[in-house]
Amino acid sequence: MITARQKEFLQQLIETYGSTPLPPIRTLASDLDQHRTTVYRWLQVLEELGYLKAQGNRYYIDPDLLGIPLLENRIPAGVPVTVEEDVLSNRLSLDEYLVKDRTGTFLLKVKGDSMIEAGIYEGDIVVVNRNNRAQDGDVVVARIDGEMTLKTLRRRQQQTWLEPANSRYSPIHPVSGLEVLGIVTGLVRRY
Repeated sequence: MITARQKEFLQQLIETYGSTPLPPIRTLASDLDQHRTTVYRWLQVLEELGYLKAQGNRYYIDPDLLGIPLLENRIPAGVPVTVEEDVLSNRLSLDEYLVKDRTGTFLLKVKGDSMIEAGIYEGDIVVVNRNNRAQDGDVVVARIDGEMTLKTLRRRQQQTWLEPANSRYSPIHPVSGLEVLGIVTGLVRRY
């Protein structure tokens, strides 16, 4: 069981060093204004508890701790509830949550309003998986007649086209070619 002081020390390490390897103990002691023996002892305890990993004489923060706290409670959009938080017990890395295949994923910032009825707005960032096996109804990044766009893929019988999610725009039927570059698998929005 981690003590309050150890938890505070670990939180300092996470905030100061993040995912980088921790510096030597002498540097840690200086940076955190602690005695070297104390720092060494805390590092050993945190390793035993599973919060740190050691490789040779270097320590690393367990990558599972570097996400954002994920609370167990679901948040109702109606009546307020009490939320209890233990920030070290359950964390969510947005990379791990949104990205299934790191090498096959890219992000794009949305420009324009052609997808607003699908809840995709200008300034949003879409998470795209490089995949050309899109199905009818998938939101895709595609190259149509040489230009890239974000639309819903439509297939009926022998026809394939792109459909905006805004009633002010018309569907786009390819003249010289349609290539799906990826399927949208997630979205990030800042308020």
